[in-house]
Amino acid sequence: MQVTCKNCPIACLLTIKDGKVTGNRCSRGLSYGKDMQEDEGKSYFFTKIRIKNAPVGHLSIKSDIKIDDKEKEKLQGLISNMVIYAPVEAGQLVIYNLGESGVSFLAQRRVREL
Repeated sequence: MQVTCKNCPIACLLTIKDGKVTGNRCSRGLSYGKDMQEDEGKSYFFTKIRIKNAPVGHLSIKSDIKIDDKEKEKLQGLISNMVIYAPVEAGQLVIYNLGESGVSFLAQRRVREL
């Protein structure tokens, strides 16, 4: 099976065969390929959210469960209108049950307050 990785901007073409993932240029591609193999079309959703009162303008977040691409598009529309405030710790729950979908999001890094 061949899939295009969606976990980073490089968008590597991954080949998944006999439980092995090849074609990735970063570790995110390797994990994406394994997720695709296990869940057949579902994967964790990595995106970003605007953050205020912080030295950066956005924060990388990750869904707590694996979801399909259709659900990702719906949730991205909701996230694009949201703002959170610093400080935030890595692994902190920043969005709970977004749009009553059952999907929550965790911070991927620590962001200190200005």
